[in-house]
Amino acid sequence: MRVRAILISAAILTALGACSISVPVTLYAVQGPYSEQKQKPIINATAHDVQRNTGKFEVTLPNGEI
Repeated sequence: MRVRAILISAAILTALGACSISVPVTLYAVQGPYSEQKQKPIINATAHDVQRNTGKFEVTLPNGEI
């Protein structure tokens, strides 16, 4: 019974180790055209695969462009 629990735990940890982690990021304009607007937009972004430092960084601009 104990060996079975260890094998199941090892399988779960292996499966979770292959998962990537994405982190939401909030950006605020301090320079450029967005900072000159009366109501400054909040720019949302997502950093993908952060545990390896090699992932994508997606930014969604206020006009919807990615």
